[in-house]
Amino acid sequence: MEPRRRGRPRHPDILTPAEWRVLDALREGGTNAEIAARLGLSPDTVKTHISHMLAKLELRNRRALAAWRPDARPRRLGGVLPLPAALWSLGRPLALVGAGVATVAGIAVVAVALVALEVIVEGDLQQTGDGPAGTPAPTSTAAPAATSSPTPQPSPTATPTPTPTATPSAALSPTPTPTPTPTPDVEFPPGEVVTLAGRAMEWGPLDGVRAAARFGSSWTTDQVGIDVAPDGSVIVVEYFGPGVRRITRDGTVATIAFHSRGLTDVAVAADGSLYLADRTARRIYRVLDDGTQVVVAGGGPAEPAQVEIRDGPADEAVFVWPRKIAFSPDGDLYILEQHVIRRLSPSGWVSTFAGGEPGHADGPRAEARFSVLLDIDVDDAGNVYVLDRSANLTGGGGSYAAIRRIDTAGMVRTLYQSSPPHLGGQLATPLGLAVTGEGDIYIANTGRDQIALLTPDGELRAVAGTGDRGYLDGAAAGAAFTAPAALALADDGTLFVTDQAGSVVRGLNPGPSGSLDAVPLAGAAALPRLEGVGVEVFAGQLGRAGFAGDGGPARAALLSGPKGLALGHAGNVLVADSRNHAVRRIATDGTIATLAGGNGQGTVDGPRDEARFDWPGAVAIGADGVVYVAENLNENLRAIAPDGSVSTAHRYASGRIHAIASDSRGGVFIARSNEVYRRSADGSTEVVEYDRYGGIYGLGVDGDGSVLYVDVDAPGASLVRVTGDGRATTLFADQLGVYGGALSSHVQGLAVAPDGSVYAADRVFERIVRIAPDGTAAIVADYETFGSLRVEPAGILATRDGDLLVSDGRQQVIWKITIE
Repeated sequence: MEPRRRGRPRHPDILTPAEWRVLDALREGGTNAEIAARLGLSPDTVKTHISHMLAKLELRNRRALAAWRPDARPRRLGGVLPLPAALWSLGRPLALVGAGVATVAGIAVVAVALVALEVIVEGDLQQTGDGPAGTPAPTSTAAPAATSSPTPQPSPTATPTPTPTATPSAALSPTPTPTPTPTPDVEFPPGEVVTLAGRAMEWGPLDGVRAAARFGSSWTTDQVGIDVAPDGSVIVVEYFGPGVRRITRDGTVATIAFHSRGLTDVAVAADGSLYLADRTARRIYRVLDDGTQVVVAGGGPAEPAQVEIRDGPADEAVFVWPRKIAFSPDGDLYILEQHVIRRLSPSGWVSTFAGGEPGHADGPRAEARFSVLLDIDVDDAGNVYVLDRSANLTGGGGSYAAIRRIDTAGMVRTLYQSSPPHLGGQLATPLGLAVTGEGDIYIANTGRDQIALLTPDGELRAVAGTGDRGYLDGAAAGAAFTAPAALALADDGTLFVTDQAGSVVRGLNPGPSGSLDAVPLAGAAALPRLEGVGVEVFAGQLGRAGFAGDGGPARAALLSGPKGLALGHAGNVLVADSRNHAVRRIATDGTIATLAGGNGQGTVDGPRDEARFDWPGAVAIGADGVVYVAENLNENLRAIAPDGSVSTAHRYASGRIHAIASDSRGGVFIARSNEVYRRSADGSTEVVEYDRYGGIYGLGVDGDGSVLYVDVDAPGASLVRVTGDGRATTLFADQLGVYGGALSSHVQGLAVAPDGSVYAADRVFERIVRIAPDGTAAIVADYETFGSLRVEPAGILATRDGDLLVSDGRQQVIWKITIE
């Protein structure tokens, strides 16, 4: 394979040019804030540079650092690993150092960390004010990509500080300085998976060697960028990371450029320079040799909601959501942004290369449609490959993963398309791709914990990983991955992958032949379907939204965005008519009326014909017939008294209400974020369930008064039951449907039948799923059952006759589902 890029060697000096400038300014005196003002940096960046220098030079404090000269470097703790490149707070460094101690077991790491922490505290105490985090973008107008990089300005001349000297003791002879033993390069035997750096499921911005280094955070699996320099070193950036980090082939991780949060990808240009995509600042940066970054493209207002994509000169072009970047052989930089592909030319001009309105359509690139673009690569001939995730295809809910190519003639073609994983599709939320010179496409099949390969003839096969989640190096067929994501190919054919939810970088060598043996593709069986299920419209008119029909049959009425449902004591059905900002009641004789609201949007208490609601989303019946209503766009819990008057029962300080439900005794349960409250008739509340790590969705109450909810903690979704004495039991546990499981992360409604079966209304997968008392899951109704209609299930309840009622915000109706 011909080399595709050229890189630059590591800086040979003890300190980087940026660190030398900070050191010179430190010798002039002043606090971190004062030094930052002189150098045009942020105080946090100055503090980070100082801590990094202290760790590298093994010095005790700022005074010792100011007095240090290259010939006076102490050797107290030779071979100590560098400290974290960015210490964001006083608590986080201790946690990171603790992780380092557990893996490296080095007393030296603890000593240096405590010294650096002492200095950072000292620097913080000297601060006169808080500065912005990270290195600010230059204020000058950005140069086009082809413009030469600015020459760094020389640092102010510092007044030399005398180096302290000590009188040698005649009783002690000098101790020779030991020569450090070089760390050997990590070997990647053909056909094997080998870890280059990091430790599985231990996160943090910690530089070091191999397992002592740390990457990422537990929530940034899809926000890690990776590329390979011509010298074989691997470049990594992370959205919440310290900046740009280089991993040499011996596994040494070093931060080479500091950056505030927001980086989503890195690409190495033909001249070896590094380019960064910053999603937060909406900029494209180039990294200079001293680690500083200059803006090469991007501008506009600070808030993405206030801007639209704009082409033009690089310094005037506007990005809204840049995600991934890749270079073509002719020097164009391609940039993924939502559903379009942008191009930054070497002349410094930004244009829209392909795509427009969201959708899914092949054809000429200006007319093609993309949905959610996840990754990009370019082959040696200049063909562009993208990983697209589309929910704009028919056949049911969920996302369809597709590998698509824009050839050099400008034609877009879908090379492979996978059904949603919960319907048996082979690609489950893939997050990375890399293209070889021969046209093979490696794919990080994230949800299946495998590395897949799409051949030029369209065959998809797995080439590494058993598909069982875990962590195991060795032969590709027997290796274990956990959420592999970003991919990058080295010139020698080695494939590098971020794995273990972003905490590890691993390498896979396909060998001299450039190919790997196929291994079985992991998959998940589709759920079985219940037989004897029928559906009909209970209220509303299919596909017609409006506010009409009071006093007449519910099937002739018009609804708009119906959501929550509740069963009244007399058998009446209450529905939150969300977009009409009303609560409506369907009597047992089938007639419909407005219970309260329908007077416009707002939060106004008072009589039923004057009160206003703000997008009501869930309803429940409390004690004495009081109807409780949760508003979608705020934290209000409203109450409708039996006489129709509306009041605000509770205003929560924060956290939108996900769902509400009531038990047979009139108790009202409220689900917000990761907590469930019980509201008593006197207005007092108590927490009945707290899920520290997961999210609580849907809410139901069984005949015993036990609370049921769906606990979403990726990659799993569980149905949990909490009894009155606080005991929690998992009734059903599975992967999230994005990985091939039964439920998505957006179950909006739960209903409990008298036999103990639990029915879940899944908005994303557009289906109703039953969890039987024995823990088995089955499809009750889906795309086929609803007559090939796209639906949006929200509220659900079990009637006294054993039927189900389901509100549908897409078709503007309430469905009645019967099960034989």
